[in-house]
Parts: sequence; structure tokens; C-alpha cells
Amino acid sequence: MALYRRGLIWYADFYADGKRVQESTGTANRREAEKFVALRLSEAQRGVYVKPVHVPLPELWERYIAYSKAHKRSWKRDDQMYRNLQGFFGPVNLEILTPLRVEDFQQHRVREVSPATVNRECALLKHMFNMAERWGMHRGTNPVRLVKFLPENNLQFRTLNEADEQRLLEASPPYLRELLLFAVNTGLRCGDIFDLDVGGGGFRAKAAFDHHGQDPPQIGSAAQ
Repeated sequence: MALYRRGLIWYADFYADGKRVQESTGTANRREAEKFVALRLSEAQRGVYVKPVHVPLPELWERYIAYSKAHKRSWKRDDQMYRNLQGFFGPVNLEILTPLRVEDFQQHRVREVSPATVNRECALLKHMFNMAERWGMHRGTNPVRLVKFLPENNLQFRTLNEADEQRLLEASPPYLRELLLFAVNTGLRCGDIFDLDVGGGGFRAKAAFDHHGQDPPQIGSAAQ
């Protein structure tokens, strides 16, 4: 048994059923590679070793999307996310897709979308590999399992300038404009506005949504 490297990835060189086998461990970590080889040697000694299959990512996707449609209400979102994965990885065989390549995808994709979106796409790829193992379409390490997901901080604050405010008002139905002006002028949140008693007369702002298209009672300007 021997371990050798191609680039950053460790490969195993061993014999099973009298035949020489050279197989990628899928990891750049020597300790993880040694565990992989120990498992393969154990399988060879017990006569249960099965040579890895070579399945392209698109072939796995065809099986996975059928599963997703049958078991997940979010299958359309899966389809959308997979297009981004395929656009980067192409028709790569599963055993060639390494943790380093997944990290390359993270670094490339995070320039275009938020870290949370990148993490959702990587989570899809991780689940695809999990299912590939269950279906006998992949043997070895799930490369995404060895990749650290990106920290998520999608909370962003943005204020409206005058042009933004004008576009918002022009695009809004008439019955909402008073409420929007009030919110812009006070900075109150939607829930706080709905809890207001206007003019002390018992009218609550939420009543503005109970007129079904009719003009609501005027709540006035916050500047008054």
C-alpha cells in the first residue's frame, strides 16, 4: 500500500483481488487519506472491495432532481441552484470533485451573491453527494463535508434618498401613500405604525388595510 500526491490531493495505490488499484482519496489531508486507505485495505482483505464508479455530475443530477420532485416542495429552487453549480463545475466526474475545487467555487460565487446563497448551493451539492453514496453512484469522501461554510451576515441597512422615496410613492397604490410618508418621516417600523392610536380617537393604523381598496381615513403627516 502506498500514498502519493497529484497536486494537493492524496492518491492510494494498493492491490485488491490481485489487481493494482490507484484511487483518489479526495482529500489533501494526509491523516484523512490514511484513514481512507485503511478502509480500502480492510475492504480488499474481506473481499468486499468494489471498484469506484465514474459518474458525471449531470448524471447524478438527473437522478437527484427526480428524487427532489418526489420528496421536496423546494425542488424548483434546487433546479435553480444546480444551474450555478453546473456552470462552474461542468460535467466533472464525482470522484474528481475535491474539497479544494468546492472552495474555489465558494470564492468565485461569493463575488456575485451573498454568503448565505453560496452556503445554500454548497448544501445542495453536499446532499447530492450523500444521496449518491446511498444510490451506489459514489464511493469515498463527500468533498463538501470537508469544506467550511462561509460566515453569514446578510443584515444590511440602507436609507432612502429623495429619488428612492419618490419612486416608491409613485409605484404605490393611493391608499398606502399616507402610511409610507408617515413611515419615512418617523422611521417607525411597520408593526409600530399598526399599533398607533391616531388622534386619540381610537382609529388604529391597521384599519387602513380593512377598506378593501377604498381610501382609508387620513392619518396625517408626521410633520404636523
